[in-house]
Amino acid sequence: DHSASEEHNSDSTNQNSHHHHHHHAKTLRRDGRKYVEKNTLTEAELLAERDQARAKLRNKRDEELSQEEIMADRRAANRLSAFQSRMRRKTTIEDLKKSVSKLTNLTCEQNGQIT
Repeated sequence: DHSASEEHNSDSTNQNSHHHHHHHAKTLRRDGRKYVEKNTLTEAELLAERDQARAKLRNKRDEELSQEEIMADRRAANRLSAFQSRMRRKTTIEDLKKSVSKLTNLTCEQNGQIT
């Protein structure tokens, strides 16, 4: 599972993303692709898009593949991968917060303090 490391390098997706957090899907990025509005993509949609891109590639012989299709496939796979990575990170952070909370309470109790 290489999604975490992939998140930062593959294609130009995040080169200038930090300048443009609040852009909506209508706005085009410097490379001509659309910005994606926050919270509009579901994992199911991303999976479907990746599988569609995959299927397109699979039905062709190597010499028929266009660079554009290969890049579209890579983008779809990376978008899914980055999404899953962000979800895992969210879950991890939530779990850590719960642990901190429990341990803080425990420590306070042991020291006879009221939380």
